[in-house]
Amino acid sequence: MVDKLLSAVHAYTLDSNSYNEFDLSALIRKRAGELAPSAFDKNQEITMVGTTEKVPYNGHEILLGEAISNLIHNAIQYNESSSITTISLLLRVTAKEIEIAVSDEGQVFSNDEFHELTQPFRTSGSDQSGSGFGLSIAKDIARMHRGTLQTTKTDSSKTIMMLLP
Repeated sequence: MVDKLLSAVHAYTLDSNSYNEFDLSALIRKRAGELAPSAFDKNQEITMVGTTEKVPYNGHEILLGEAISNLIHNAIQYNESSSITTISLLLRVTAKEIEIAVSDEGQVFSNDEFHELTQPFRTSGSDQSGSGFGLSIAKDIARMHRGTLQTTKTDSSKTIMMLLP
């Protein structure tokens, strides 16, 4: 929990002078690889779909990595065993934005519930195993990069998307 608090403080103290160019695709693969053992322990699979080519991005690599890890971690934590967690990196050229989408078959929630979960100290339902900072930090880091955090859902799955310019 201390790490999450420090990430939140760090996100508020940085400005664009601390940005550098890096490969966003490689960062997503790295963070997915770091969390793969947790998914494996729950008999889950993480797959990457969409582009795996180099995607240059100018931003704060460490904080974006933290946001991506938070999204993947939530998908793993709030999924039943044997469900599939899908991580996709897509470039939408027409909108000139990058979409990082984490889809899973775990708990589906409404837009109002999603908004509530992006507030600090909020966790899903009766599960109090999380710190309640993961989505809040991811949302703040997206905003810091002039992006947004959004969700879409079907009857059996949800996708949390970070949209970056």
